Amino acid sequence: MEALKQYVIDAVDRVAARVEEGAALLMSAKNTIHSHVDNHEMSQEEEEYYDDESSSSPLSSMANGVLKDILASQRGPQTVMEHLAAFKSAIRWTEPFILCILGWNVILLVLTIYFTRKNSFGGRTTLFAIMGISSRLLPTFNSFLSKNWEEWNISQNYFDESGTFFAIMLSAPMLILCVILLLSFLWEAKNLLVQVKRLELQQRAKNEKRKKEKQN
Repeated sequence: MEALKQYVIDAVDRVAARVEEGAALLMSAKNTIHSHVDNHEMSQEEEEYYDDESSSSPLSSMANGVLKDILASQRGPQTVMEHLAAFKSAIRWTEPFILCILGWNVILLVLTIYFTRKNSFGGRTTLFAIMGISSRLLPTFNSFLSKNWEEWNISQNYFDESGTFFAIMLSAPMLILCVILLLSFLWEAKNLLVQVKRLELQQRAKNEKRKKEKQN
């Protein structure tokens, strides 16, 4: 039993040694090929030779398979949800700068709900103007913070050239709130139109009634 066990161990060691030698030969061959390509243009016959050698070598197939698995495991986010998840994980939500942005969004949301329920035309117009001006100033603010983010005690540079951070954190919420305000204006305009039409019908009915009374 001990002899069989020792034989198996020796066989495994030999196989592992052969695999290591094959991998070393493969890496050296690839390095030689790359250096040859960098220094001289490879002829068509040489290309066919290396392609045939690569396709016929089982070690090359194994290496290519492992490389594909590694690249697949290191791929970036592909779908919208993956991008949002990556964005969420990249933000430090407890730092003061992020909390200030979230607080600003909450204040705008509360004011939007308040002025909409009160049917305050002036309040909604002012809020609409504030969000419009803020949206116009965001690119300038983004450019400024991309160079001075450390002075503002921000943990990392969120501010790329495309302004993705502010677009998601500020522009998108303000756009939604502006749409809500616009819908409230349209709803109010519809109600006013209905009231005006109703008053016109009532006035027309009164005029017809007066005409009938005069005829009688």
